[in-house]
Amino acid sequence: MAQTEFQGLFVPTITVFKEGDQSIDHAAIQEHVDHLIATGVDGLIPNGSTGDFHLLTLEERQKVAESVIARAAGRVPVIVGATCLSTAEVIRVSLHAQERGAAGVMVAPAFYLPMSRAEILAHFQSVARAIKIPLVVYNNPLCTGQHVSAEMIAVLEKSVGVRYVKESSGVFDNFQQILVSTGQRVKVFMGEEALSLEALLMGAAGLIMGLANAIPDRFVEMLKAVQRGDIAQARLLHYQTLPLYYLANEGATHNYNSVIKSVIKLRRGKGVTSSRAPSLPLTDPQEGKLAELLDRIGLGQGG
Repeated sequence: MAQTEFQGLFVPTITVFKEGDQSIDHAAIQEHVDHLIATGVDGLIPNGSTGDFHLLTLEERQKVAESVIARAAGRVPVIVGATCLSTAEVIRVSLHAQERGAAGVMVAPAFYLPMSRAEILAHFQSVARAIKIPLVVYNNPLCTGQHVSAEMIAVLEKSVGVRYVKESSGVFDNFQQILVSTGQRVKVFMGEEALSLEALLMGAAGLIMGLANAIPDRFVEMLKAVQRGDIAQARLLHYQTLPLYYLANEGATHNYNSVIKSVIKLRRGKGVTSSRAPSLPLTDPQEGKLAELLDRIGLGQGG
């Protein structure tokens, strides 16, 4: 696929597991790809956090990427998640994605052990120099323990031409600082659902939303409202959606990705709720609470 400017709604796609052996259900993943594209999303990102990349082997990740790229078939760009613990593994995964036709790769800093500023910069610079497709820098300090500052993004833009960032720190000023420090040359995607509307109004290139797996229609509708200048409608949709965001992020009682899969089942009747250990699916009482919420905010089955 020829390089294109990334903008709009990109969905970090779920990985569907089969009941029983917890193997990957590629047919279900491809059906999900068709549904998302038909709903009007602008791009897909397999093997992100919402895709449970941390629970997959490198070989499984490559096969998931191949499934999504093949099914998308150029209808929308596919950016492959390539976060790994070592720079060499990131480059290996990124080159595979490039060879298979990915439009870009998305990479967070290596996680687990703290990294210095110099190490974070060298990590991203090495990856960017090894590939010919765009690198999307993913800032998610809650999950990685590393913060990619606006100053670092400015260095990466100047040194290796980084043009895209997914900002998921939950701190809105980080989003603004990236735009200011790069003269708005770097396009920033908001990855935090609670800040999605605010970011769009303040110059975000788009959204990368895990919940869009389950409610792509709601996010597409909100984006269209912003694009036509109907801010009142966009605000209404945003506030209607926030209760689901808050429930999904009650991390002490359930897994965020499991909530997404249960919403898909409740809205579409698709049995995609199986998880891979150590993640667990929602319990029946948790799913009942979720169903009540969806009905209340107009997102129940058929809603």
